[in-house]
Amino acid sequence: MESKEQLLLALINTIQTAKIYSPSHPQFAESINSLWETLTRYLQEKNEIILGVVGQELCLEDQIFFELSEKAQSFVHFLKERGIEKIIFSLGLQREELQKFIEFLLDPQTKTGLDIARQLKLLGLEHIGVGKLQAASETALSLIEKKAKFIPQYFSALQLVNSIIEKIMIKEELEVVDLQFAALTLLESFSGSYLDLISLAKHQEKTPARTLHVLNVAVLSMYVGSQIGWPKKVLIDLGVGALFHDLGTLLEKQRAEKKPSLLASLPAELRSAYYGARPLLNYVQELGEIPLVIAFESHLPYNFEPLINKKYHLRRPHQISQVVALCDAYDELFHFQLTQKKFSPDKIIKSLRQDKEKKYEPQLLERFIQIMGYWPLGCQVKLSTGWIAQVKKINPSAPEKPTVQVINPPEKAGLIDLAATEEITIKQALHPARQVSQPPS
Repeated sequence: MESKEQLLLALINTIQTAKIYSPSHPQFAESINSLWETLTRYLQEKNEIILGVVGQELCLEDQIFFELSEKAQSFVHFLKERGIEKIIFSLGLQREELQKFIEFLLDPQTKTGLDIARQLKLLGLEHIGVGKLQAASETALSLIEKKAKFIPQYFSALQLVNSIIEKIMIKEELEVVDLQFAALTLLESFSGSYLDLISLAKHQEKTPARTLHVLNVAVLSMYVGSQIGWPKKVLIDLGVGALFHDLGTLLEKQRAEKKPSLLASLPAELRSAYYGARPLLNYVQELGEIPLVIAFESHLPYNFEPLINKKYHLRRPHQISQVVALCDAYDELFHFQLTQKKFSPDKIIKSLRQDKEKKYEPQLLERFIQIMGYWPLGCQVKLSTGWIAQVKKINPSAPEKPTVQVINPPEKAGLIDLAATEEITIKQALHPARQVSQPPS
């Protein structure tokens, strides 16, 4: 199967060639032939190809190719000039249709604003359609639109996270409204796929890993809270508070580098709680209580008996702090799995379960697992049949058995609810950096 990136590049190259050479030139014909062959091979395995333009990004089916942003910039502008946000190629596409379509796109009259889809029909193009993106339902394209909205919000929030930590260090005033708005936009645009966060982080080599971690935890915490059913105002405060969940660790480290602390005799969890909450006392009026509670409690264990035995009088962390603690551990463990030779996200859940009743409230931990699943949304997996599939839906009643979509071999393409069959199971996950469209040999 042709890769999605190869297909997009073939289309971009054909448009570039067609701008230079006339339809009678051999180079034009060669370019059309190459693109048609690429599309035909792809359509042998899929009945339809949907290309979309969202913002300044190109997307194909359920994937955004922001790594092609620079190369695709002029192509995206070219399509937008013509009022095109979506191109659909369907099975049965003829070479002559493709050539007519490319010539039509390059015709100056295409910019007139007439109904382009109607013009294509008049040209006899039965296997090519164009139009605007619609986001009325949760189709692949509406999910793409949601992801495209999330991308700039995520990058903007990264800059905000860096600035607020610096301001707290020097006790400057915080732009709390900006923080709350950033939390709201991230909450509303996050697709629920944790792998989206991993994908975006790959393009932020200069951003400190700790900053990426803090933001990932905030986004994930709001998502989990929304699935539990908490109100939006609580979710926004949860997202803002999660941005400060590692503040205590950071400040304690800085303090230790300057001079020994008088708190050195305290258990590590209590030192982190103290350093995390103390600076936020200056901002309680603006931030509210939830961020302060999270900063104090998110590193405290659910089981306080060992601390109580040492004469410390404490109460168990609030559920909001526990959600942040779970998302904190999940993000740390996931990144550890990314460094392993065999990528096994299911081991993350097993690791969290080992701390059940110690670090985490049992019922909340189980709810978290029902939401996240053993295999994250979008993860490619190898099934017991040898097929390659992608996780499409988490089954809360059986989080280790998601609904998957077979992507290879193409003749087996379709959805399988693994909770409804005992015959097919997941054997292993494919590393996000090494996902394939064909089973590995």
